[in-house]
Amino acid sequence: GRDARRLATGLVDGEVHVHDLESPPGVDPLIVRLGIRPLSLAFHPNGSWLAVQDLRMVSLWPMGWRHPRVLRDGATRVTGLAADPAGRWLASSGQGAPVSLWSVPHGTPTARMANALGDNARHAQTATTPGRFQVSRIKASPRGDRLALGTFSGLWLLPFSGTPEHLEGFDHLVSAVAFDRTGRW
Repeated sequence: GRDARRLATGLVDGEVHVHDLESPPGVDPLIVRLGIRPLSLAFHPNGSWLAVQDLRMVSLWPMGWRHPRVLRDGATRVTGLAADPAGRWLASSGQGAPVSLWSVPHGTPTARMANALGDNARHAQTATTPGRFQVSRIKASPRGDRLALGTFSGLWLLPFSGTPEHLEGFDHLVSAVAFDRTGRW
């Protein structure tokens, strides 16, 4: 497995610290000031960028840059962030815009994937109780071929090709989701 070189921490006061784990003791971390509490962090597999989710947006911070690329999709509140394990895209979820895909490192909407995912998200939304398809959590599979969506109406598997699947037995708020390392569970 790959050893981590950097560690990112999000603090309640609105700062994100990026620690270089190979630096000598006592070296200060890189501090990114966001002004709003970070909710989720995700590094590219090679460490070249860091994605930061807060309630308003997703910011894509290329390491070594002073300013981020801000990713906005029309959501009134960002509720989740998932990163492709291969580092090709980020997925965000939010109120008013269930799922958006962004190419990395450019931070632009990924048209082919966004369109396919948009069709699946609309199908999933019509299959649930009206008004209950707000995505509360989002997670990418280890192969990067599907997303797990925790919603107010249960758990959905959203493949990048095919039809979304509502998993039986999950018909209430799902507050956390995770795949095992093979992506089977």
